[in-house]
Amino acid sequence: MRTWIEQNIREHRKSYILQGVVFVILGISALIVPGVAASYFELLIGLLLIITGATQAFAGYTGNRHFVVLLSAITSIVAGVLLLVWPDTALLVIAAIIGGFLAVQGVFQLLTAAVYAPFTGWLWMLASGVITLGLAAFIFVGWPITGVWVLGILIGINFLFFGMSLLMIVNAVK
Repeated sequence: MRTWIEQNIREHRKSYILQGVVFVILGISALIVPGVAASYFELLIGLLLIITGATQAFAGYTGNRHFVVLLSAITSIVAGVLLLVWPDTALLVIAAIIGGFLAVQGVFQLLTAAVYAPFTGWLWMLASGVITLGLAAFIFVGWPITGVWVLGILIGINFLFFGMSLLMIVNAVK
């Protein structure tokens, strides 16, 4: 398996490099203007919900499916339209959900660290829980301003590290 992957990277080296560079550029761009990145992300989700709902409605109607399929399609379309009509509110809601998730996850990580305290390495779990709670606090302390751009920061970090990882993998396979 490893040999096949190395061969693939060698054969498609330029493609890997191009993809890595594009992701690094997009990541840096998202970090520079996180509000714009978050808006595009929210726009994409709204459009995907509308397309998904329309596809489901078409399949449900032409396939003579149960009316619940059509209700599900309508729900998807309405959610997508709401994201497009009220993008700022949608960004705040998405950020609040992520902030709430991080807060709960951070508490669970701290509890898990307490369970693993007798074992070597438990401090990593403790650190993870503290950092996760810090991220949740970061979102909510600066609310609502942080809610608008936190998604762009997260997307930027993800894109930047993904692009860098592709470039590092290509560099490692000569």
